[in-house]
Amino acid sequence: MIKSLFTKRSLMHRLIIGFLITAILPLTGFALFNLHNFEQVLTNTILSNMEFVADRKAFKINHYIEDSRTQLHALSHVPDVTLLFDELKTNYYAKGGIHSAAYLKSDLKARTVLNQIIDHYNYYDLFLIDESGEIIFSLKKEADFATNLQTGRFKNTGLADGFHESMDFLITEFSAFSDYEPTESKLSAFTTVPLLKSGLPIGVLVAQTNLDDYLPIILDKSGLGETGESILAKLSETGMPVFVTPLRYKPRLRRKS
Repeated sequence: MIKSLFTKRSLMHRLIIGFLITAILPLTGFALFNLHNFEQVLTNTILSNMEFVADRKAFKINHYIEDSRTQLHALSHVPDVTLLFDELKTNYYAKGGIHSAAYLKSDLKARTVLNQIIDHYNYYDLFLIDESGEIIFSLKKEADFATNLQTGRFKNTGLADGFHESMDFLITEFSAFSDYEPTESKLSAFTTVPLLKSGLPIGVLVAQTNLDDYLPIILDKSGLGETGESILAKLSETGMPVFVTPLRYKPRLRRKS
């Protein structure tokens, strides 16, 4: 009798355990399935939001670049700019060069006109370059002024590349951002547009833009939450990424791979 009772209890325990296992396993599997789906949905949502933020920043930057190209192209067709170019070029190569009274007078006249442009459009510098590659005018007059982009020390820069593109193909070009030594090696880009006379190129008008002008767009944290940040990087010659904007939590890593 007692043995029979223990046998019944043992059987009952087994049935209860079996029932619990039968009930819990599907629930556990269902929970794991839902957890996996939740993680996938959350990941997709985050990635989608990041893509939206990146696309929005890219649109603003592209709009900024296209606006710069349009502005400079229109400026190159202003008759006063061509007249200034001719006058500067004549006095640049005349006796006394950039130190002559005639050149300094032309330089002052050009500054009066072009300073209004640089203030309105927020360019860093404006150049006038003749067909030989000689930089005959610069608002900033840094180390690149009065050098030649075909034979001088800056012949392998983004400025020189843009000059050749505009002279050879008669197009308005926007160069890639790269370190530019005359501007304390800041990352700079150049918008170049050919100056034409009777349909032939006589030189190039150039606007220099520094990456700093784009930082308000790049570093805008809208849509990134409290801890998110956007980072701009470029590939180095070795194929390694190099940060070109300050990092929110490790600002000292800027410009390092």
